[in-house]
Amino acid sequence: MSERQCSYSVCFIKPLGFSLVELIVVIAFIGIISAIATPSFLEWRNNLQFRDAANSLTAFIRSARSEAIAKNRQYRVQVNLVARTYQLQRGNSALGSTVWDAATQQATLTAIRTGLAGNNTDIVCNPNGTMEFSPLGGNLTRITIFDNQINAIADLNSQRYRIELLTTGRIRVTKVSVADGAP
Repeated sequence: MSERQCSYSVCFIKPLGFSLVELIVVIAFIGIISAIATPSFLEWRNNLQFRDAANSLTAFIRSARSEAIAKNRQYRVQVNLVARTYQLQRGNSALGSTVWDAATQQATLTAIRTGLAGNNTDIVCNPNGTMEFSPLGGNLTRITIFDNQINAIADLNSQRYRIELLTTGRIRVTKVSVADGAP
């Protein structure tokens, strides 16, 4: 379409719209910007799965700790590394429970690429807010959320988030970098 403008005896045709060259330049610019942004967006989306898995497990452990304090009973979080599940069990006393009820709550990591690794798979929350770890014991336990599509847990590039639990009851979630070392 064009619009005619006439002044005196000369008529000029003023084009309405864009030329083909202008359209090609804009489309090329959009293509370059999306090519730059796509890898960052995909990395962000993948990282979100690992962060959600770490936050979900951390919230589960904090919930168990709160239940232990509120109900004056030991609660145990059992982490199954292979099945990528964790469950909550209630003990029969405030300290030194010997009988554990069947799982009252259970959760599974739903993200396909996430895996779990750790040295202590039983976390007992005491009514005084402290925690005990088994089978290895100790003052600290770590559960690492890793990308099972890249390689084994020993590959530092596959590790994403680490949950550190102290016997004092402190829970810390940190993003793993290559400088952090082994799980």
